[in-house]
Amino acid sequence: MKEKIKNSNILTIIILLILSFIIISTAQSRGGGDDAVYKAAFHNFSEFITWSKEFTSVWSGRVIASGISVIFLNVNIHVYRIVTTLVITILVYSIYKIIEILHEEKNKYSKIILIGIFSMLLLIHKTEFSESVVWITGAFNYLYPITALCVGIIPFIKMIKNKKISVIEYILYLPAIIYACNVEQSGAIFVCFSIICIIMTIIEKKKVNTFNWISVIIGILVLIFSLTVKGNEVRFFAETIHWYRDYEMLSFQDKVFQGIYITLNQLYNSNVIIMIILSGLVIYLNKNKDNKSIIVASIPLIYSVLKITPFNLIFEGTSIENTGKYLKDVIYNFPQYGIETMFEVKYIISLVLGLSITLILAIMIFTSFKDRKKSIIYTIIYLAGLCSSLIMGLSPTVFASGVRIFFMTDIMIIVVIAGLANEILSKKDIKIKQLISIIIPIGIGLLQILRFIKQ
Repeated sequence: MKEKIKNSNILTIIILLILSFIIISTAQSRGGGDDAVYKAAFHNFSEFITWSKEFTSVWSGRVIASGISVIFLNVNIHVYRIVTTLVITILVYSIYKIIEILHEEKNKYSKIILIGIFSMLLLIHKTEFSESVVWITGAFNYLYPITALCVGIIPFIKMIKNKKISVIEYILYLPAIIYACNVEQSGAIFVCFSIICIIMTIIEKKKVNTFNWISVIIGILVLIFSLTVKGNEVRFFAETIHWYRDYEMLSFQDKVFQGIYITLNQLYNSNVIIMIILSGLVIYLNKNKDNKSIIVASIPLIYSVLKITPFNLIFEGTSIENTGKYLKDVIYNFPQYGIETMFEVKYIISLVLGLSITLILAIMIFTSFKDRKKSIIYTIIYLAGLCSSLIMGLSPTVFASGVRIFFMTDIMIIVVIAGLANEILSKKDIKIKQLISIIIPIGIGLLQILRFIKQ
Protein backbone atom coordinates (compact mmCIF):
# COMPACT_ATOMS: atom_id res chain seq x y z
CA MET A 1 0.00 0.00 0.00
CA LYS A 2 2.79 2.45 0.91
CA GLU A 3 4.54 1.72 -2.39
CA LYS A 4 1.32 2.46 -4.32
CA ILE A 5 0.88 5.74 -2.44
CA LYS A 6 4.49 6.70 -3.15
CA ASN A 7 4.15 5.99 -6.88
CA SER A 8 0.87 7.90 -6.94
CA ASN A 9 2.52 10.90 -5.29
CA ILE A 10 5.40 10.87 -7.79
CA LEU A 11 2.92 10.94 -10.68
CA THR A 12 1.00 13.76 -8.97
CA ILE A 13 4.20 15.79 -8.51
CA ILE A 14 5.03 15.36 -12.20
CA ILE A 15 1.56 16.67 -13.04
CA LEU A 16 2.11 19.62 -10.68
CA LEU A 17 5.43 20.39 -12.39
CA ILE A 18 3.70 20.51 -15.75
CA LEU A 19 0.87 22.70 -14.45
CA SER A 20 3.33 24.99 -12.66
CA PHE A 21 5.33 25.45 -15.84
CA ILE A 22 2.16 26.34 -17.75
CA ILE A 23 1.39 29.01 -15.15
CA ILE A 24 4.89 30.44 -15.08
CA SER A 25 5.44 30.25 -18.85
CA THR A 26 4.16 33.82 -19.19
CA ALA A 27 6.65 35.17 -16.63
CA GLN A 28 8.77 38.05 -17.78
CA SER A 29 10.63 41.11 -16.62
CA ARG A 30 8.54 44.26 -16.51
CA GLY A 31 11.43 46.18 -17.98
CA GLY A 32 11.09 49.17 -15.66
CA GLY A 33 11.03 49.96 -11.95
CA ASP A 34 12.86 47.49 -9.72
CA ASP A 35 13.59 45.20 -12.66
CA ALA A 36 15.46 47.95 -14.50
CA VAL A 37 17.45 48.95 -11.40
CA TYR A 38 18.44 45.39 -10.52
CA LYS A 39 19.30 44.44 -14.09
CA ALA A 40 21.55 47.48 -14.46
CA ALA A 41 23.29 46.62 -11.19
CA PHE A 42 24.83 43.45 -12.62
CA HIS A 43 28.13 43.72 -14.49
CA ASN A 44 30.02 40.61 -13.50
CA PHE A 45 30.22 38.25 -10.56
CA SER A 46 33.40 39.86 -9.25
CA GLU A 47 31.43 43.04 -8.54
CA PHE A 48 28.58 41.28 -6.79
CA ILE A 49 30.06 41.78 -3.29
CA THR A 50 30.49 45.48 -3.97
CA TRP A 51 26.89 45.72 -5.14
CA SER A 52 25.71 43.88 -2.00
CA LYS A 53 27.47 46.33 0.31
CA GLU A 54 26.01 49.30 -1.53
CA PHE A 55 22.54 47.74 -1.54
CA THR A 56 22.47 47.23 2.24
CA SER A 57 23.64 50.79 2.83
CA VAL A 58 21.21 52.58 0.52
CA TRP A 59 18.10 50.43 0.22
CA SER A 60 17.41 47.20 2.15
CA GLY A 61 18.69 44.22 4.09
CA ARG A 62 17.14 41.80 1.58
CA VAL A 63 20.52 41.25 -0.03
CA ILE A 64 19.88 37.54 -0.71
CA ALA A 65 16.45 37.88 -2.30
CA SER A 66 17.35 40.99 -4.28
CA GLY A 67 20.80 39.66 -5.14
CA ILE A 68 19.32 36.58 -6.76
CA SER A 69 16.90 38.86 -8.62
CA VAL A 70 19.90 40.72 -10.02
CA ILE A 71 21.37 37.47 -11.34
CA PHE A 72 18.17 36.07 -12.83
CA LEU A 73 17.25 39.32 -14.53
CA ASN A 74 20.49 39.01 -16.46
CA VAL A 75 20.12 35.42 -17.66
CA ASN A 76 17.79 33.85 -20.17
CA ILE A 77 14.14 34.11 -19.11
CA HIS A 78 13.69 30.36 -19.59
CA VAL A 79 16.12 29.73 -16.73
CA TYR A 80 13.84 31.68 -14.40
CA ARG A 81 10.77 29.85 -15.67
CA ILE A 82 12.29 26.42 -15.10
CA VAL A 83 13.62 27.26 -11.63
CA THR A 84 10.38 28.92 -10.54
CA THR A 85 8.39 25.93 -11.80
CA LEU A 86 10.42 23.79 -9.40
CA VAL A 87 9.94 26.31 -6.57
CA ILE A 88 6.14 26.31 -6.94
CA THR A 89 6.17 22.52 -6.83
CA ILE A 90 8.45 22.57 -3.78
CA LEU A 91 6.05 24.99 -2.07
CA VAL A 92 3.11 22.65 -2.68
CA TYR A 93 5.09 19.59 -1.58
CA SER A 94 6.55 21.27 1.53
CA ILE A 95 3.03 22.22 2.66
CA TYR A 96 2.01 18.60 2.10
CA LYS A 97 5.04 17.41 4.13
CA ILE A 98 4.04 19.69 7.01
CA ILE A 99 0.59 18.07 6.98
CA GLU A 100 2.00 14.56 6.67
CA ILE A 101 4.39 15.01 9.61
CA LEU A 102 1.77 16.61 11.86
CA HIS A 103 -0.79 13.90 11.11
CA GLU A 104 1.78 11.09 11.21
CA GLU A 105 0.23 9.14 8.38
CA LYS A 106 0.42 8.39 4.68
CA ASN A 107 -3.13 7.91 3.45
CA LYS A 108 -4.38 7.04 0.00
CA TYR A 109 -5.83 10.51 -0.36
CA SER A 110 -2.41 12.20 -0.30
CA LYS A 111 -2.59 12.98 -4.03
CA ILE A 112 -5.91 14.75 -3.42
CA ILE A 113 -4.23 16.90 -0.77
CA LEU A 114 -1.37 17.75 -3.16
CA ILE A 115 -3.76 18.69 -5.97
CA GLY A 116 -5.93 20.57 -3.48
CA ILE A 117 -2.99 22.69 -2.26
CA PHE A 118 -2.08 23.56 -5.85
CA SER A 119 -5.72 24.38 -6.63
CA MET A 120 -5.86 26.70 -3.63
CA LEU A 121 -2.90 28.63 -5.04
CA LEU A 122 -4.98 29.32 -8.13
CA LEU A 123 -7.69 30.87 -5.95
CA ILE A 124 -5.36 33.62 -4.79
CA HIS A 125 -6.38 36.94 -6.31
CA LYS A 126 -4.90 37.13 -9.82
CA THR A 127 -3.16 40.49 -9.31
CA GLU A 128 -1.58 39.32 -6.07
CA PHE A 129 -0.54 36.00 -7.63
CA SER A 130 0.93 37.76 -10.66
CA GLU A 131 3.01 40.18 -8.57
CA SER A 132 4.19 37.49 -6.13
CA VAL A 133 4.85 34.61 -8.52
CA VAL A 134 4.87 35.59 -12.19
CA TRP A 135 6.82 38.84 -11.85
CA ILE A 136 10.54 38.02 -11.50
CA THR A 137 11.52 40.54 -8.83
CA GLY A 138 8.27 39.95 -6.95
CA ALA A 139 8.81 36.18 -6.88
CA PHE A 140 12.24 36.43 -5.24
CA ASN A 141 10.79 38.65 -2.51
CA TYR A 142 7.57 36.68 -1.91
CA LEU A 143 7.23 33.25 -3.56
CA TYR A 144 10.80 32.16 -2.84
CA PRO A 145 11.02 33.27 0.83
CA ILE A 146 7.60 31.79 1.60
CA THR A 147 8.68 28.51 0.04
CA ALA A 148 11.87 28.71 2.08
CA LEU A 149 9.78 29.33 5.21
CA CYS A 150 7.61 26.26 4.61
CA VAL A 151 10.74 24.16 4.13
CA GLY A 152 12.51 25.79 7.10
CA ILE A 153 9.81 25.05 9.69
CA ILE A 154 9.70 21.33 8.83
CA PRO A 155 12.56 20.36 11.22
CA PHE A 156 10.74 22.10 14.09
CA ILE A 157 7.52 20.27 13.33
CA LYS A 158 9.56 17.07 13.20
CA MET A 159 11.07 17.97 16.57
CA ILE A 160 7.72 18.32 18.34
CA LYS A 161 6.55 15.07 16.70
CA ASN A 162 9.75 13.26 17.78
CA LYS A 163 10.90 12.60 14.21
CA LYS A 164 14.56 12.13 13.30
CA ILE A 165 16.32 14.54 10.94
CA SER A 166 19.04 13.26 8.61
CA VAL A 167 22.29 15.06 7.78
CA ILE A 168 21.11 15.57 4.18
CA GLU A 169 17.98 17.29 5.52
CA TYR A 170 20.15 19.61 7.62
CA ILE A 171 21.97 20.66 4.44
CA LEU A 172 18.64 21.44 2.74
CA TYR A 173 16.92 23.15 5.67
CA LEU A 174 19.63 25.63 6.68
CA PRO A 175 19.88 27.56 3.36
CA ALA A 176 16.08 27.73 3.30
CA ILE A 177 16.07 29.19 6.82
CA ILE A 178 18.69 31.78 5.90
CA TYR A 179 16.72 32.84 2.81
CA ALA A 180 13.43 33.02 4.74
CA CYS A 181 14.97 35.13 7.52
CA ASN A 182 16.47 37.59 5.04
CA VAL A 183 12.92 38.78 4.25
CA GLU A 184 11.05 40.50 7.08
CA GLN A 185 7.66 38.77 6.89
CA SER A 186 8.90 35.19 6.50
CA GLY A 187 11.79 35.81 8.91
CA ALA A 188 9.53 37.05 11.70
CA ILE A 189 7.22 34.06 11.29
CA PHE A 190 10.12 31.60 11.28
CA VAL A 191 11.69 33.02 14.44
CA CYS A 192 8.40 33.17 16.37
CA PHE A 193 7.25 29.72 15.17
CA SER A 194 10.56 28.01 15.88
CA ILE A 195 10.82 29.52 19.38
CA ILE A 196 7.28 28.38 20.21
CA CYS A 197 8.15 24.86 19.01
CA ILE A 198 11.26 24.85 21.20
CA ILE A 199 9.22 26.02 24.21
CA MET A 200 6.66 23.26 23.57
CA THR A 201 9.47 20.69 23.43
CA ILE A 202 11.05 21.94 26.65
CA ILE A 203 7.68 21.93 28.44
CA GLU A 204 7.31 18.26 27.48
CA LYS A 205 10.79 17.68 28.97
CA LYS A 206 12.20 16.49 25.67
CA LYS A 207 15.59 17.26 24.16
CA VAL A 208 15.87 20.05 21.63
CA ASN A 209 17.99 18.96 18.68
CA THR A 210 21.32 20.79 18.35
CA PHE A 211 20.50 21.66 14.74
CA ASN A 212 17.28 23.33 15.84
CA TRP A 213 19.15 25.50 18.33
CA ILE A 214 21.75 26.44 15.72
CA SER A 215 19.15 27.21 13.05
CA VAL A 216 17.14 29.43 15.43
CA ILE A 217 20.25 31.38 16.38
CA ILE A 218 21.26 31.77 12.73
CA GLY A 219 17.71 32.74 11.80
CA ILE A 220 17.59 35.40 14.51
CA LEU A 221 20.97 36.82 13.46
CA VAL A 222 19.98 36.97 9.78
CA LEU A 223 16.66 38.64 10.66
CA ILE A 224 18.39 41.18 12.91
CA PHE A 225 20.84 41.95 10.10
CA SER A 226 17.98 42.31 7.61
CA LEU A 227 16.10 44.71 9.88
CA THR A 228 18.99 46.87 11.11
CA VAL A 229 21.11 47.67 8.04
CA LYS A 230 21.40 51.37 7.26
CA GLY A 231 19.61 50.96 3.94
CA ASN A 232 16.29 50.34 5.70
CA GLU A 233 16.31 53.88 7.08
CA VAL A 234 17.08 55.27 3.64
CA ARG A 235 14.26 53.27 2.07
CA PHE A 236 11.87 54.22 4.90
CA PHE A 237 12.49 57.90 4.21
CA ALA A 238 12.33 57.50 0.42
CA GLU A 239 9.08 55.50 0.48
CA THR A 240 7.51 58.01 2.87
CA ILE A 241 8.35 60.93 0.62
CA HIS A 242 7.35 59.23 -2.61
CA TRP A 243 4.34 57.12 -1.59
CA TYR A 244 3.01 58.15 1.81
CA ARG A 245 3.75 61.73 2.79
CA ASP A 246 1.11 61.70 5.52
CA TYR A 247 2.65 58.66 7.24
CA GLU A 248 4.53 60.61 9.93
CA MET A 249 1.24 62.27 10.91
CA LEU A 250 -0.31 58.93 11.89
CA SER A 251 -0.43 57.84 15.52
CA PHE A 252 0.29 54.26 16.54
CA GLN A 253 -3.46 53.70 16.85
CA ASP A 254 -3.98 54.99 13.31
CA LYS A 255 -1.37 52.56 11.98
CA VAL A 256 -2.90 49.62 13.85
CA PHE A 257 -6.36 50.43 12.46
CA GLN A 258 -4.86 50.78 8.99
CA GLY A 259 -3.27 47.32 9.30
CA ILE A 260 -6.55 45.76 10.40
CA TYR A 261 -8.53 47.39 7.60
CA ILE A 262 -6.16 46.32 4.82
CA THR A 263 -6.06 42.76 6.21
CA LEU A 264 -9.85 42.47 6.44
CA ASN A 265 -10.20 43.87 2.94
CA GLN A 266 -7.80 41.22 1.69
CA LEU A 267 -9.54 38.34 3.47
CA TYR A 268 -13.16 39.18 2.76
CA ASN A 269 -12.99 41.09 -0.51
CA SER A 270 -10.01 39.92 -2.57
CA ASN A 271 -9.78 36.31 -1.38
CA VAL A 272 -13.18 35.62 0.15
CA ILE A 273 -13.43 32.24 -1.65
CA ILE A 274 -10.49 30.98 0.40
CA MET A 275 -12.25 32.11 3.58
CA ILE A 276 -15.45 30.32 2.51
CA ILE A 277 -13.53 27.07 2.11
CA LEU A 278 -11.77 27.55 5.46
CA SER A 279 -15.07 28.28 7.21
CA GLY A 280 -16.82 25.27 5.65
CA LEU A 281 -14.11 22.84 6.79
CA VAL A 282 -14.18 24.27 10.31
CA ILE A 283 -17.94 23.73 10.51
CA TYR A 284 -17.65 20.08 9.53
CA LEU A 285 -14.91 19.33 12.06
CA ASN A 286 -16.93 20.95 14.84
CA LYS A 287 -20.28 19.38 13.86
CA ASN A 288 -20.20 16.72 16.58
CA LYS A 289 -19.83 19.25 19.38
CA ASP A 290 -22.64 21.08 21.20
CA ASN A 291 -25.11 23.35 19.39
CA LYS A 292 -23.33 26.50 20.54
CA SER A 293 -20.11 25.38 18.82
CA ILE A 294 -22.00 24.74 15.56
CA ILE A 295 -23.66 28.16 15.70
CA VAL A 296 -20.35 29.92 16.41
CA ALA A 297 -18.55 27.93 13.69
CA SER A 298 -21.27 28.87 11.19
CA ILE A 299 -20.92 32.63 11.71
CA PRO A 300 -17.70 33.02 9.61
CA LEU A 301 -19.23 31.03 6.75
CA ILE A 302 -22.43 33.10 6.75
CA TYR A 303 -20.38 36.30 6.88
CA SER A 304 -18.17 35.19 3.97
CA VAL A 305 -21.04 33.93 1.80
CA LEU A 306 -22.94 37.19 2.30
CA LYS A 307 -19.89 38.96 0.90
CA ILE A 308 -20.42 37.39 -2.53
CA THR A 309 -24.21 37.66 -2.38
CA PRO A 310 -25.32 40.08 -5.15
CA PHE A 311 -27.51 42.36 -2.99
CA ASN A 312 -27.71 44.88 -5.81
CA LEU A 313 -29.44 42.27 -8.01
CA ILE A 314 -31.61 40.71 -5.30
CA PHE A 315 -33.04 44.03 -4.10
CA GLU A 316 -32.90 45.90 -7.40
CA GLY A 317 -36.12 47.76 -8.06
CA THR A 318 -37.51 47.12 -4.57
CA SER A 319 -38.23 49.53 -1.76
CA ILE A 320 -35.24 48.24 0.24
CA GLU A 321 -32.68 48.51 -2.58
CA ASN A 322 -30.80 51.37 -0.92
CA THR A 323 -31.02 49.71 2.50
CA GLY A 324 -29.44 46.53 1.10
CA LYS A 325 -26.58 48.50 -0.41
CA TYR A 326 -26.04 50.44 2.81
CA LEU A 327 -25.93 47.28 4.94
CA LYS A 328 -23.37 45.73 2.64
CA ASP A 329 -21.26 48.90 2.82
CA VAL A 330 -21.40 48.85 6.61
CA ILE A 331 -20.39 45.18 6.78
CA TYR A 332 -17.69 45.04 4.10
CA ASN A 333 -16.53 48.52 3.17
CA PHE A 334 -13.04 48.64 4.65
CA PRO A 335 -11.20 51.93 3.98
CA GLN A 336 -7.65 50.91 3.14
CA TYR A 337 -5.50 54.02 3.54
CA GLY A 338 -7.79 57.03 3.96
CA ILE A 339 -7.14 57.84 7.59
CA GLU A 340 -9.62 60.70 7.40
CA THR A 341 -12.49 58.19 7.04
CA MET A 342 -11.21 55.31 9.19
CA PHE A 343 -12.96 56.37 12.33
CA GLU A 344 -16.42 56.92 10.86
CA VAL A 345 -19.07 54.89 12.70
CA LYS A 346 -19.91 52.59 9.79
CA TYR A 347 -16.25 51.71 9.27
CA ILE A 348 -15.69 51.05 12.96
CA ILE A 349 -18.67 48.66 12.82
CA SER A 350 -17.14 46.87 9.82
CA LEU A 351 -13.79 46.66 11.61
CA VAL A 352 -15.21 45.23 14.84
CA LEU A 353 -17.40 42.76 12.98
CA GLY A 354 -14.68 41.61 10.55
CA LEU A 355 -12.02 41.30 13.24
CA SER A 356 -14.40 39.36 15.51
CA ILE A 357 -15.23 36.93 12.70
CA THR A 358 -11.53 36.44 11.96
CA LEU A 359 -10.71 35.71 15.60
CA ILE A 360 -13.70 33.35 15.90
CA LEU A 361 -12.11 31.37 13.08
CA ALA A 362 -8.89 31.13 15.10
CA ILE A 363 -10.82 29.64 18.03
CA MET A 364 -12.68 27.20 15.81
CA ILE A 365 -9.46 26.09 14.11
CA PHE A 366 -8.09 25.32 17.57
CA THR A 367 -11.12 23.18 18.42
CA SER A 368 -11.12 21.37 15.06
CA PHE A 369 -8.35 18.94 15.98
CA LYS A 370 -8.41 16.26 18.67
CA ASP A 371 -4.65 16.32 19.04
CA ARG A 372 -3.56 19.36 21.09
CA LYS A 373 -0.27 19.76 19.22
CA LYS A 374 -2.10 20.02 15.92
CA SER A 375 -4.48 22.57 17.42
CA ILE A 376 -1.63 24.75 18.64
CA ILE A 377 0.46 24.50 15.47
CA TYR A 378 -2.38 25.22 13.03
CA THR A 379 -3.71 28.09 15.14
CA ILE A 380 -0.22 29.63 15.31
CA ILE A 381 0.16 29.30 11.54
CA TYR A 382 -3.22 30.99 10.99
CA LEU A 383 -2.44 33.85 13.38
CA ALA A 384 1.06 34.23 11.94
CA GLY A 385 -0.45 34.68 8.49
CA LEU A 386 -2.77 37.39 9.79
CA CYS A 387 0.03 39.20 11.62
CA SER A 388 2.23 39.20 8.50
CA SER A 389 -0.28 41.53 6.82
CA LEU A 390 -1.47 43.39 9.94
CA ILE A 391 2.09 44.56 10.59
CA MET A 392 2.18 46.29 7.20
CA GLY A 393 -0.09 48.97 8.61
CA LEU A 394 2.95 50.14 10.60
CA SER A 395 5.10 50.64 7.50
CA PRO A 396 5.15 53.43 4.92
CA THR A 397 6.06 50.81 2.29
CA VAL A 398 2.48 49.50 2.33
CA PHE A 399 1.69 51.60 -0.76
CA ALA A 400 4.85 50.66 -2.62
CA SER A 401 4.50 46.93 -1.90
CA GLY A 402 0.87 46.66 -2.94
CA VAL A 403 -1.22 43.50 -2.82
CA ARG A 404 1.77 41.11 -2.91
CA ILE A 405 2.28 41.71 0.82
CA PHE A 406 -0.73 39.43 1.39
CA PHE A 407 0.82 36.41 -0.36
CA MET A 408 2.29 35.23 2.95
CA THR A 409 -1.12 35.49 4.63
CA ASP A 410 -2.82 33.43 1.93
CA ILE A 411 -0.15 30.71 1.96
CA MET A 412 -0.43 30.35 5.74
CA ILE A 413 -4.21 30.01 5.47
CA ILE A 414 -3.79 27.44 2.70
CA VAL A 415 -1.56 25.40 5.06
CA VAL A 416 -4.38 25.45 7.62
CA ILE A 417 -6.98 24.48 5.01
CA ALA A 418 -4.81 21.56 3.89
CA GLY A 419 -4.53 20.42 7.51
CA LEU A 420 -8.28 20.64 8.06
CA ALA A 421 -8.96 18.72 4.84
CA ASN A 422 -6.49 16.01 5.84
CA GLU A 423 -8.14 15.75 9.26
CA ILE A 424 -11.45 15.10 7.53
CA LEU A 425 -9.93 12.55 5.14
CA SER A 426 -8.41 10.67 8.07
CA LYS A 427 -11.86 9.99 9.51
CA LYS A 428 -13.84 6.81 8.84
CA ASP A 429 -16.72 8.58 7.15
CA ILE A 430 -16.48 7.19 3.60
CA LYS A 431 -19.13 9.53 2.18
CA ILE A 432 -17.35 12.68 3.33
CA LYS A 433 -14.06 11.33 1.93
CA GLN A 434 -15.70 10.84 -1.43
CA LEU A 435 -17.28 14.29 -1.20
CA ILE A 436 -13.94 15.95 -0.37
CA SER A 437 -12.30 14.06 -3.22
CA ILE A 438 -14.82 15.63 -5.59
CA ILE A 439 -14.88 19.09 -4.02
CA ILE A 440 -11.12 19.63 -4.07
CA PRO A 441 -10.39 19.20 -7.79
CA ILE A 442 -13.81 20.19 -9.17
CA GLY A 443 -15.42 22.44 -6.57
CA ILE A 444 -12.42 24.73 -6.27
CA GLY A 445 -12.35 25.10 -10.05
CA LEU A 446 -16.00 26.17 -10.05
CA LEU A 447 -15.33 28.67 -7.28
CA GLN A 448 -12.44 30.03 -9.32
CA ILE A 449 -14.77 30.57 -12.28
CA LEU A 450 -17.24 32.31 -9.94
CA ARG A 451 -14.49 34.58 -8.69
CA PHE A 452 -13.46 35.64 -12.18
CA ILE A 453 -17.12 36.30 -13.05
CA LYS A 454 -17.39 38.41 -9.91
CA GLN A 455 -14.29 40.40 -10.86
